[in-house]
Amino acid sequence: MLIVLVCETFGNFPACEHSEGRLTNRNFRGKFLKSTVRLLGASIKTVYITGAPASGKTTAVEALKSHPRLKESLEVWSYSSRLMEFLNRHSADAIDHGRLRQSSASLVRPEEIEALDAELLVYVEDRRGKNNILIDSHPVTREDYGFRCTSFSAAYLAKIGLDEIWMLYTDAKTSLLRVLEDKVVRKPISEEAAEMHTSMQASLAIAYGVAAGCPVYFFDTGCDQSMLVDRLALRL
Repeated sequence: MLIVLVCETFGNFPACEHSEGRLTNRNFRGKFLKSTVRLLGASIKTVYITGAPASGKTTAVEALKSHPRLKESLEVWSYSSRLMEFLNRHSADAIDHGRLRQSSASLVRPEEIEALDAELLVYVEDRRGKNNILIDSHPVTREDYGFRCTSFSAAYLAKIGLDEIWMLYTDAKTSLLRVLEDKVVRKPISEEAAEMHTSMQASLAIAYGVAAGCPVYFFDTGCDQSMLVDRLALRL
């Protein structure tokens, strides 16, 4: 059984390459560990979670971190937090979440997104098969001129190796209320723009699912919060 598992994993995993005559086995080892854990009946996943601003995504992710079912088995990569840290390492001006939300297009260049994507890939490769990984990101951003989307490529998604994609959403009226109540400054937004933002984020989630070859789940955050978090935790 073990021999079959190794051969099957190696044969279907394109990230194993030869480098200077040696097999680069970091991805292979992670894939093998994941397959072994699944064989023993446990679940280890790499999940991409997304949603438009005020969808309830951040609240849900914070609740998942302390969920009793997950304990120490969840690793979270918050793209916005990592991006803020990255920018502050390379900029003399201090950047916080409020400023990033207000002026992301003027603060973040494509090459900086590319550099952070490379860091994310290393993060996932180092942890794959050991713990559940949750990648928290919303690449569609509201800008002064409209919207911007800084998406992953199909080749990059293949390297990340997602098991599932989760899209969290709510109705436009609820989004507007949450924006007004948020202590961190957000761009003012109309009901129509909120609906468009959610629609674009959902479209990108589906496109990611097609490119990554994994299922996409849409969760309505208008339900009871503890019920939602339990439902998400049960998938890990």
